[in-house]
Amino acid sequence: HLLAVERMIRQIMINLVGNAIKFTPAGGCVIVGGHALPCGGYAVTVRDSGIGMTEEDIHKALTPFGQVENKMTATHNGTGLGLPLAKAMLELHDGSLDIASAPGRGTCLTLNFPRERISAGKKAAA
Repeated sequence: HLLAVERMIRQIMINLVGNAIKFTPAGGCVIVGGHALPCGGYAVTVRDSGIGMTEEDIHKALTPFGQVENKMTATHNGTGLGLPLAKAMLELHDGSLDIASAPGRGTCLTLNFPRERISAGKKAAA
C-alpha cells in the first residue's frame, strides 16, 4: 500500500499517462508498470514509444507553462503544466521523478516513492 493523498496520485497518473498517449502516434504503445526497489521503496513507470525528447526538451517540459515544440504539439493543445505539477505533487510525497528520453525512441518516466511511503498493512491510511 502506498501512503499518499489519493487525489494527487491519481492526478499524477492522469497527467503522465495522458501525455504518453498524446505524444505517441497511432500504432505505438504505452506501458505502465511498477516494482519494488531494493531500498524498500516502490517505483511506478510510464513508458511510451512516442516522439521522445532531448535533454533541452525535458528541461523545458519541466518548467511551468513550458511546451516543447514538435509536430505533435501542432494538433494537441495543452497548458504546459502537466509534467511540472506531477513532479511537484510527487515531491510532496517525498518522491522523485526520473525521465529518460530520446527523440524518435520514446520516453520513460519513473516515479520513485521512498520506503517511508510504503506500508505492508492491509489497510493503509492516507
